[in-house]
Formats: sequence, C-alpha cells, structure tokens
Amino acid sequence: MGQDPSKPELQTWERVLLSLPEASFSEIIHNHLENEELLKDRERLIRRLISYLKSPRTRNRIISLMDRQDAELLTAIHLLNRPTTENLFSFLEGKRSTLDLYRHILNLEKRLIIYKNHLREEEEIKINPLLHNLLLKRKIINTALLFPYRRCNIIVEDQPPWLTESILLAFLSYLNMNPEIIKSNGRIKKKHQEEIRSIFPGIFKSTPRGRRLDLLLSVLLNTGLVRAVKSRIVPVTRRWEYMGEWDREKLYPYLWSSAISEDQSLPFHIYTKIVWQFILLLDKRKAMELSVMQRLVKLLLLKAKIEDNSKNLLETLIALEVIVHAGGDLYRKNSNLDSFPNKHSDSHSRPSLILQPNFELTLKPGISLSDGFPLALISRIKKYDYYPVYEICRESFIKGLEKTQDTVSLYNHLERVHSSPLPQNVIFTMKNWEQEYGGIKLLSGVILVVDEERRHLIEHTEGMKRWIKATLTPGIYLLDPREEANWKKEIISAGISPVPEIKSPSSSGGDTLEEDFTGIASTFPDLPNLESTFPLDVVSHDECWDWEERGPEEPHGIEKELLNKLRKLDIPDKMRKELEERIKKKLLLFPEQIKPCLTEKEKTEAKGVDNLGKIRLIEIAVKSGTDMLEIIERTSAGSPRKLMLKPVELAKKFSELVLTGITVPGKERVKIPLKKIVIVRKLTG
Repeated sequence: MGQDPSKPELQTWERVLLSLPEASFSEIIHNHLENEELLKDRERLIRRLISYLKSPRTRNRIISLMDRQDAELLTAIHLLNRPTTENLFSFLEGKRSTLDLYRHILNLEKRLIIYKNHLREEEEIKINPLLHNLLLKRKIINTALLFPYRRCNIIVEDQPPWLTESILLAFLSYLNMNPEIIKSNGRIKKKHQEEIRSIFPGIFKSTPRGRRLDLLLSVLLNTGLVRAVKSRIVPVTRRWEYMGEWDREKLYPYLWSSAISEDQSLPFHIYTKIVWQFILLLDKRKAMELSVMQRLVKLLLLKAKIEDNSKNLLETLIALEVIVHAGGDLYRKNSNLDSFPNKHSDSHSRPSLILQPNFELTLKPGISLSDGFPLALISRIKKYDYYPVYEICRESFIKGLEKTQDTVSLYNHLERVHSSPLPQNVIFTMKNWEQEYGGIKLLSGVILVVDEERRHLIEHTEGMKRWIKATLTPGIYLLDPREEANWKKEIISAGISPVPEIKSPSSSGGDTLEEDFTGIASTFPDLPNLESTFPLDVVSHDECWDWEERGPEEPHGIEKELLNKLRKLDIPDKMRKELEERIKKKLLLFPEQIKPCLTEKEKTEAKGVDNLGKIRLIEIAVKSGTDMLEIIERTSAGSPRKLMLKPVELAKKFSELVLTGITVPGKERVKIPLKKIVIVRKLTG
C-alpha cells in the first residue's frame, strides 16, 4: 500500500478546506502552523498544511497521541467507507452515547485526522487522505477493536440448522394432502396442530422469533413456494421447480433470510447477500458477544444501504440454529456450516430414496429440492425424522398427478433416484391409478376457436403447433395463458390479425391457485463478491496495540512536555486555561505551537436566564448550516431531557419563541419553546 494519497482524494480534501468558514479555517491554521501570516492566502496555507502532515515528525506525534477510542472511531469510518454522521451513530449504538460520539468526531476533525465532505448532497465523513495509509500500516485501523472474539474448542459437532430442503419437502407433502389447515383468524386448526405435532417432532419448539412452525410457514409464504388462498395453503408448482434449479450455496441463505419477517415486501434477495457474506466472515472457532455480532450485521446492512434490521436478522439466524450458543454471553457460527448442506448428500449423488413393496418411501438426508419435489407431491408424509418416511397411497398419487401431468418423467425420475430396481407391484398399482384418473379430465386454459375457412392457418403453421396443448375437436384448441405472448405472436404470423381479446364466461372467476411466475428472472440474483476490506482477522489480538505501552512517545509524556512549556509563558489565566484545554484535546502537538496570540475563545454555552445568549447561539447554529445544538429542556413533568439536534429555525409562535429542529439520531422533527430550554450548547461542525 503506497504512502501517497490518490490525487482525487487529496483534491477533495483541499476543496473542503477552501470552503470552510473563516473562523473554522483560522482555528486549524492557528493550531497547526507556527506562523499565521498570509492568512487570507488559503491555497498557500493549505500547501503548508500538506507539508506539515507529510513530515515524519508530525506523523509520529499524531500516532503517539492516538488512544483506543480514536482507533475504534477511525476503524468504524474506514469500514463504513464515507459514512454519514447518522451511519456512525447507528453503527456504534450502545457502545457510546450520541453526544460523546459527536464531540469525538469534531475533535478528530480539528486534529486534521478526519474531515466532513459537506460539498456532497449528503455530508460524508472521510479519513484525511494524507494519513489514511499510515493509520492502516501502523494498525490504528484495526477490526479486532470493534469485533473482539474469544477462541473456543468444539468438542462435539453441532446439529445442522433445522430449516432444510428435507423439512420443506415434508411439509409440502403435508400441505398437498391437507390444504385447508387455516381458520378464519389465520391460525392453524386444532386438528391439524395435533397431527403436525405428531408427524414433525420439535416443530412447536419456541425460538427467539416464535415457534419453528411459524418460521417454516413464513419461509414457504415469503419465498412464494406456497400461496394463502382463503383458508387454504396451496403449493405453487412452478416456484418449487424454479427454486430447485438454484445453487444450494445461494438457496440456503435465501431461505434463512426469508424467515426474517412476515413482510413480503422486504428485499430478501439483498438480505440473502448480507446473510451469505455474514456467515463467510464468521469462524466457528471464534465466539462473540451478541452485541458484537449485531454490529457486524449492522455494518453489512449499512454498506448495502438497507434500513437497520440487525436485531431481527440475528435473532432469526439464532432461531434457525445457523448461529449457536457458545456458553455465557457468547455465540458462534454453527460448526456444521462449513460442509452444510452438501455434507450428508450431494445434490447429484444417487440414490436419494428407498421405496419398499409396502409403498413406504424413505428419503435420504440432504435430498435436494429438485430430487425430492416430485416424490413429495405423490406421497403422504408419515414421520419427519433424520430419515423422513412417506407413503404412496391412491389419494396422494392422484393429488400429485393434478400438479404434474407428465407421468413418463415421473417414473423415469423414480428409477433414477432409487437405490435398486423399483418394486413392480408399486409401479403396477400406480399405473392403474393413473389410468383411473385419466378417464376424466378437467382442463384449464384459453380456448381458441377458429372457423373452418381459417383453420388451416393454425394447423399448418409450424411455430403455432408447439403452443397448442390439446386439440379438443376440429377448430377448438387449448392454449396456456402463461404463454400468451408466444402464441399471440404466432397467430399474427399465421395471418390472423388483430387477435381478439380473451373473453371470460363469467365476470366473477374463482381463486387462481397457481401463480404465474413467468415474470421471474430466469436466474437468481448474483451474490456480491466478498470485500477484502473488513475480514475479521485482518489483525489478530496479539498484533493489536497495547494502548498503555506504545513506544518512545507515549501520550502522557507528550502532554507533560506541552504543559511544561505552557507553565513558562507569562499569559492571562483565561488564555492559559484555553491553551491547556487544547493540549488535553490533542489539538496542539509541539511546544512551538503554544502561542500567546490565540484569539479569544468563542462562546458555546448559554443557560439559565441568559435568554439573549441562547437566542444568539441558536441563530449562529441555524445560519452555519453545519453546527449542532445540545439542548437540555424542562419537560411538562418537570424532569430534564437532553437532546442533540440540527436546528432548523427559531421563530415566534403567538407570544413565544420556539426552536424547531431535527433530532440526531432519529431525524424526528421537534418544536421546543425557548422558555423551556435550560441549557443550549453549540457544537461546531
């Protein structure tokens, strides 16, 4: 990694300095440069600042004055990559108070370590390009500070996460045989609850996100594998076939993500990427506190510009046993995930089932959706276990035929996934059932009726033949409504134009149980490449700074050197106090920067009966457009309330002045009468 910053980054920093208000720019110059002549020639002063920050003496002193909180905040800014102030507040929520964090941001800004790029539409916080590489090289930016972990030994391998293709297939079988399981209030009927409990042991187990059964139903509904139609839950065949083609590495994070919420409008394909990346960043031998794991999830959500849902997401992964308890307050990745789901059965391995002469069907663990779907459709689940047991009966077989008319493919599939030749009595019986079922047909589709004069245009057009599902009688053809665009094009090509509108025999049709998924993209959205900027083990704990012993120049020694210089100056007490405060805030690095010519400190606080002072501070903050206010108000109950807000206006409402502002964080618009404000503090941004 080179030492010099990129030219665009340096130019951005220079433009921000050039645009600073006079007072802010003057303070930077007075703090860091020995001689302030030519104060109006900003470009020349900025060139001097660049030379100053490139000096090894300056750079070593800046590093020596760093403390752990500096490093944590700089690491957060680096990981979030140009965050807003709100992003930082959200990411570090619970670790530090909002007010303390904002004051720290202002401090690092005055120390020239970071800057706010207010030239963009939304203000971004960036690390000074002259120092960024140095902070990385000296390990000040250190992921282990924000994501601490403890190593743990795994004696017994964890059970795999319980939400698998196997349980989806088993529940599909149950729903296919029992579609009307829902009462009018949305709850499962008592009869079916008891039946489900006996077939699926542990399905009613409580988790941080409700019962396993509720999570399973959420997954089925949110992924579109089933639809709720009044009191029925109906499988969507095309969706099962579509998802059966997905790579399992993508399928499982998608399934886990779809359990996060019952809100089907949430971007599950984006959550899939986040969950997938989160799992890859974890190590099964590194346990973390929940708050640390949640911070990592929050980081990924913020980088994806998704609203913070880290708590629900993490609770869902715990409920699904993707994340498991590691003792005490610690959690870790399920040890089975390194090989799951392909450990027990590769999706291309055979055999996947055992079919007995008594019509009992046993599916092997790890069976894929594509292998198991046709089998679950024609059978009835008897017992869900490590080896799920099904039974093929007349009712289940006929229900399966209703979903798939291609029995030739069904028999071929059975032979392909079976461990040995299929029992002949089972095949013979199924073919008899098929023959009985095929004697009567109810067809659904679009009926094309063509008069005798133009019938030949349809029957002799090669492109049209592939879209005709059945010729019911001469001149009457069955078409699939999902293929409307294709067969309409061929009808026009045959010389029949315009194509008439489809007429319905009744204006009030029934519920369509199958959903048209022709609009779904043919491929699952690609997952993002893992970013190399924030693996958890960039720096191990052994390589972290010891913030108490860090070499020849430690912070207390530097502070002592500067205070000794200050004591030798013959200056007024007020100026001495201001300089001492600047030393303690690390704004002054060297003895020669301690000068008795500093301007008088700006007033930043007004309280009590000093209403004119409060008004003045509020007006200055409103005019600046960047300053924040810390407000302590007296509530109606008489208790004090502390707020940090971005002021919008101070205006007279009836007979009193009212401050309007936006809270930070939270972005809530509030109105506070001036008479209720006890203290106003201006936080210069």
